[in-house]
Amino acid sequence: MKILVIGLGRFGKSFAIKAARYGGEVVAVDIDEKLVEEVEPFVADAKILDATDMGALKELDPASFDHIVVSIGENLTASILTVVNLKELGIEHIIAKANSEIHAKVLERIGADEIIYPEDESADRLAMKLTHKGMLEYFEIFRDLSVAEVEPPADVIGKSLRDSRIRNRYNVYVIAIRRNGELLTLPGPDEVIHEDDTLVIMGKPGDVEKVRR
Repeated sequence: MKILVIGLGRFGKSFAIKAARYGGEVVAVDIDEKLVEEVEPFVADAKILDATDMGALKELDPASFDHIVVSIGENLTASILTVVNLKELGIEHIIAKANSEIHAKVLERIGADEIIYPEDESADRLAMKLTHKGMLEYFEIFRDLSVAEVEPPADVIGKSLRDSRIRNRYNVYVIAIRRNGELLTLPGPDEVIHEDDTLVIMGKPGDVEKVRR
């Protein structure tokens, strides 16, 4: 996944580094040279850029990115102008960071599609979600234990949990199945996995990643 991160404060820096660590091709930009230098060793590219300048933003070719995260928080005006500029450039989906409820409401009004708040946990979950196709949601409970919502692997569709051997093959537990808007918790071994199901699995982060792949 190609991801553009605009704004490299605490959240933006954390998200950019984690997204790159999870395999995303991250381009990180900020008007502050020092912040750009700090994140540069960890991402595919880092640039000094004022995203409120439409001309400078155009040069980035934002439409070429799979995801765009506007993580400008302290400067409310810059945050708003950046989202407005991206909308004028035809970007359909924009994820923006808000520092307050008022900030969030303004961002929603001007076209931000998804609002996030500046917490390290949010950065980690968003990075995992955007860089991993099929990873619908992700939570790290402890350092060595995670819960994730994933699309079922193609080779288990139509099989019961017992016959799928998910636990033996991937070393994870299916603790719930999301189906038709409802959550089936602690499904039994005879429960058949449907194509449109979402599996809620628990296991070590590396084992969860195996299921996602």
